[in-house]
Amino acid sequence: KEEVAPNSILYLNVGDSEEALQNAYNRLKQAGVSVGDSPHCIAKNWNGFDVWMAFFKDPSGNQLAFKCNVPAS
Repeated sequence: KEEVAPNSILYLNVGDSEEALQNAYNRLKQAGVSVGDSPHCIAKNWNGFDVWMAFFKDPSGNQLAFKCNVPAS
């Protein structure tokens, strides 16, 4: 059985565009979820993709993140 280290971040893939990520982030924020900064690019042209992320917390306070790989232009 694989165990998850305490405080590990679970990354959830959300679409393949900045817009898809922004829409998911906005839905959480409107629902009153504790969100971090707006979605932003954390890595440019990583294996042919720009990696975008947005962080939020679940009701127990665990850090989670939406992740989106946008084809590098």
